[in-house]
Amino acid sequence: MDFNKIKLICEEQRLSIPQLAEKIGISEAGLYQSLRNQSMKVDILEKIAQELNVPVWIFFDPNPQTQIEEITKEVQEFIVKIQILEASNSALIKEVKGLNDLYMTTKLLTSSQQRIIENNEVMISNLEDVIKKSKIMPTITETMKFIEDFMTGKIKIDPAQIEKFNSMSKELKEADGANKKKS
Repeated sequence: MDFNKIKLICEEQRLSIPQLAEKIGISEAGLYQSLRNQSMKVDILEKIAQELNVPVWIFFDPNPQTQIEEITKEVQEFIVKIQILEASNSALIKEVKGLNDLYMTTKLLTSSQQRIIENNEVMISNLEDVIKKSKIMPTITETMKFIEDFMTGKIKIDPAQIEKFNSMSKELKEADGANKKKS
């Protein structure tokens, strides 16, 4: 459609666009906007043709090849836009897949971290047991030395030594009982 023909015919008939707008019953701004946007309702176009005393078809390009070329150009532009959108969509799919992979890796790392924390807690508990047992090692060593000395006859049993032996045995039993309760 050739909207410039409306302007040309108006000029030939010495009719201004504001006058044409008044005669067909629309606002001057509305007519200018339709001409500028190159978009007009059919009933308005018919009123313009009637007012200018010309057939409606005069506003259309008589060469259908031109219209076909314009439509083909528009279709090609849409195809390019679709290709761009498809490429963008493909990139988004790759990005989502990458985010999914990152999520799965993060989930695996979190699970591994939890197992490490649990293992650390077990190691700390075992270390505490070792520390407790190392505290009673001097008592064990002293008891072993006492038994060795008694067995080899280096010492004779007297009531003070028996009391000392009983005291060391009691300490060992208490330490062992405390360790068993915590295990």
